[in-house]
Amino acid sequence: MPKSRTVYWAEKIEANRRRDARKRRAITALGWKVVIVWECELKRPEKLAEKLQEALDDWGG
Repeated sequence: MPKSRTVYWAEKIEANRRRDARKRRAITALGWKVVIVWECELKRPEKLAEKLQEALDDWGG
C-alpha cells in the first residue's frame, strides 16, 4: 500500500477486487475457465506453461 493517499488507494484496491470478482463470476457463468496470469509469471514461461496446462487439464481441454 502506498504511504500517501492511503484512503484513496485502499478504496481503489477494494473496488478493483470487487470488480474482478464480478467479472470472474460472469465469465464462469458463460462456461469459461478463468486463469489469472500475473506479470511476474511471464518471466518464467516454463512455469506459466505448466500452470496453463494444468488449468486446461482440469477443465477437460
